[in-house]
Amino acid sequence: MLARAGDVAQFGAHDLIVMLGCNDVQRDNDSNSSTRTSITEYERNLYSLLPSIRGEYSLFISSFPVCRERTGVRMETLKAYMDVAVSVARACGYDVWNLFRDISTEIIASYWADDGMHFNDGGHAMIANALTARLLNQPGFNQLEKRLRGHSAK
Repeated sequence: MLARAGDVAQFGAHDLIVMLGCNDVQRDNDSNSSTRTSITEYERNLYSLLPSIRGEYSLFISSFPVCRERTGVRMETLKAYMDVAVSVARACGYDVWNLFRDISTEIIASYWADDGMHFNDGGHAMIANALTARLLNQPGFNQLEKRLRGHSAK
């Protein structure tokens, strides 16, 4: 994400939803460990990224629990990364939806794709429906909706 921040920032003031994955998180028995990020570097990267792309309304969505057996990601490791991510997002002025905290492993398991890290079709639908409901309940959503409607009419 950090490498693409300039692509987003070039558009100036904007509304934004950042949904964080966990590809950078360290894991057990990892043949690609050199591509993973320490929690310190992860925090530094988020502090570089989030302020540079923040818009008038910005929502940060944390990663959700993943399957340890299929991914090698320990829940306590992912929790530590998500605690940092949520803290940085709040410090940078984002509204935060902490999926890691809000969705239990038992519930999310039915929404995992075969890799245990990404959503299946049902998971994508669940997130889309929950996100829509969340946005509709945001005080600033009417202004966001008006700007989106005005933009699409052009």
